[in-house]
Amino acid sequence: MTSNNPEGMIPVEEFARQRGTGPEKVVQMIKDGAYVGQVVGDRWFVEPGARSKDQHSKKTTTSSSYESQYETGRKVATFISFLGWLFFVAGLLSALAGLASGFQDGYGGVSIIAMLPGLGIAVSGLFLVASGQVTRATVDNADHTREILALLREKGTPVLSGSDLDNELEN
Repeated sequence: MTSNNPEGMIPVEEFARQRGTGPEKVVQMIKDGAYVGQVVGDRWFVEPGARSKDQHSKKTTTSSSYESQYETGRKVATFISFLGWLFFVAGLLSALAGLASGFQDGYGGVSIIAMLPGLGIAVSGLFLVASGQVTRATVDNADHTREILALLREKGTPVLSGSDLDNELEN
């Protein structure tokens, strides 16, 4: 660190190189309040680990006020997964019962035919579990997309939607 650097700060060029971005972008982020920095003479300096206090409060406020818009969908997905696990367990028990009946039928061997219905039920249960998890992931994705959109709008970032997006794609 050279003697003309403000205490605890590094030149924006060095910070940009560490982050894999350009110095102009870092200066803009300082001006936008994302990072703590200052200009000395004609050079910009940034505090490497410090985000501005405004950024911390915005981040905290936004994440603490987050609520799912699809609570019913989440509950339905959980219920579907629960039913799937019940079917899986019932199918395994049924397959075991078929296995036990194979030992008692006098042939002295395993009756695969008697186990098939139980195995089918167990596999169906696993498909229900997977369906519930896919539904939950889809609902979470929709919630997170909504949250990202709200953050972008709060920042003032232009966001294309609907017919605006169609018009952009046509041009």
